[in-house]
Amino acid sequence: MEHLLHPKLNEEGKPVSYSAIAKKILKTEQMSEEASRAVLEPFLQSNPNFIQDEKGRWKTVEPMTRSRFLPDVTFSVVDIETTGGRPPQHRVTELAAVKVKDGKVIDEYHMLVNPGREIPWSVVRLTGITDAMVADQPDLIDVLPAFLEFIDNTVFVAHCANFDFHFIRYFASEYLDREISPEVLCTFKLAQRLLPKAGRYNLGELSSFLSIPDDENDRHRALGDSKTTAQILICFLRMLQTLGLESLQGVIDYQDAPAKELPPLADGILIDPATLDDLPTERGVFRLLNAKSETVYSGKAPDIQKAVRDLFYPKNRSASKFAQKLRIVRKIDAHPLESELGISLQAARLRRESIGMNGAMPAGGAGFLKLSLNSKYPRGYAVNHLTMDGSAYYGPFRKQAQLRDLLGAIHSVFPLRRVVRTGKDSSPQESVPTPKGSKKKGSPPQGSVPPPKSSKKKGSPSREARAESPANPDIPEELYGQLIERLQRMLEGRMRRTSEGSLLALLEQAWGKKGPSPAQLSRNLKRLRHLVQTHSLSSPSVERRNLLIVEPGENMSRRVCYFVRGGLLVDEMEFEKNSPPVDELGARIQAVFFGEETTHTNPSKDALEEAAIIAAWLRRELMDGFAMNISPGKDIEEVLQSLLRALGDPRAAGTKISI
Repeated sequence: MEHLLHPKLNEEGKPVSYSAIAKKILKTEQMSEEASRAVLEPFLQSNPNFIQDEKGRWKTVEPMTRSRFLPDVTFSVVDIETTGGRPPQHRVTELAAVKVKDGKVIDEYHMLVNPGREIPWSVVRLTGITDAMVADQPDLIDVLPAFLEFIDNTVFVAHCANFDFHFIRYFASEYLDREISPEVLCTFKLAQRLLPKAGRYNLGELSSFLSIPDDENDRHRALGDSKTTAQILICFLRMLQTLGLESLQGVIDYQDAPAKELPPLADGILIDPATLDDLPTERGVFRLLNAKSETVYSGKAPDIQKAVRDLFYPKNRSASKFAQKLRIVRKIDAHPLESELGISLQAARLRRESIGMNGAMPAGGAGFLKLSLNSKYPRGYAVNHLTMDGSAYYGPFRKQAQLRDLLGAIHSVFPLRRVVRTGKDSSPQESVPTPKGSKKKGSPPQGSVPPPKSSKKKGSPSREARAESPANPDIPEELYGQLIERLQRMLEGRMRRTSEGSLLALLEQAWGKKGPSPAQLSRNLKRLRHLVQTHSLSSPSVERRNLLIVEPGENMSRRVCYFVRGGLLVDEMEFEKNSPPVDELGARIQAVFFGEETTHTNPSKDALEEAAIIAAWLRRELMDGFAMNISPGKDIEEVLQSLLRALGDPRAAGTKISI
């Protein structure tokens, strides 16, 4: 039997208004006719429970349920604010949850949290939460039990739920040793299915599309966003009711878009497709083996199964061509790993064993900034790889443009001699600070030096010949040495802002009349400081790092300790998280850091590659464990005790510790 949804007609036989239908289905008074049509027309047309009669009236095939949808289910609509996008190095700054039952908000929870680390300025601008606001607030480890109790036995709901749930689940496990597994609903996923004409699905745009009041002053704050998400959820539940969904499981199944049909298996592949289905879905490394158990391909992936399936089920012509090389594959070996560092190191090691092409590219990025400290007048320039030659190396940089910008900023502040790249048939040339008042056409601004030109080969610094130029006769050797020392302190984050005045005085003395004005020099210095912070260079140069790095192993119950001396990985060991081998750790620390010192005059190519991997990992802040910087003058007991304390403190994860 058909049931009339909207009986009133205009002269053309169409429903009087979509806003009236919205009022009936969504229980809303605020939605305009235009908004109601945008929301409801595609929903009604794609809904098998609705039909239009010959007069254009919308009718339901079955009567709509009069009671509210799932009246016995309680939903906790959660929103959190954080210092960044990835635990544990990023932490929670605010927690909020709104309980919804029978279509109504019945309770709420809200708490500011001290993240135990500085809140980045970009996050402060977004959320308005400052370090001062959270300085006296409790730590998450103290707040989390009450929050978990509040959401217990409810459905976990959030907008882009994977983000919020990942943070909560991670810290519940690591801080409280508690595993949580509630049902999870994502309003972002539901919006994509229910509102195909919305176009954009961020919280602000979505609330506007649905005509839900959204106070801009509460945006990007946990409680305000959770309240807005709760109203969106209530609206969606009413729409889902008209689809005939009668259970929570039905809604959970509905929120996931139908899986796209897989492309066919590549021609000639002999591997059993069932083997692919058995691969782990965790992140880690894998290798493809031939009949002789030789590695013909290796790679790393956030989802091993998906990455390998994409190789054997190619989605385009280029992938199909590559898949033909995989006809010799007979076996797949997969190794899940929790740590980004462990994945990168293992991928590099697997690549060395491979007899074919690989998906894991070598480390090094767009190169390093090198200060040639072993020369009388050190220069700064870009290089492709590390070399333990007595120079200082900073990086690696992810983009060549970042390295060029930094070099340009350095030379706009420090009047250093430059290494000039010359062509095969060109004579070596020297670049000098631009004289004040130069009117040469195309010359750089007063007191600055243009950044080096990019290489013809995309993604790597130029390998043209480098020529050492004679020292600037205007800068005495002693003064030049002071400039280099100050530059290193700035790059490594060892220069206090209170010393900026003395640095400017030193720079003005070095530039003399050739330099920029004091005001311009001050602006150049400010920009250089900004670039150093932006590119995460505030740490010792690679070759001077003595580190203990502790990261998860194949799962969160295991740990791997990496021993880094002079920037090189010289030892590693794996153990159970809850039972660290104290004696063996002490013996390794003694041997690596307190044994006879050796200079790395000629480290292997593999050792330098792994040093670059560690340097890149430290700069990107992808820590799932912690890194301890061992300062000169410490004894073995201090190092060992500090390590054991950090191993026993879950809040150490994601941090860099100096001892």
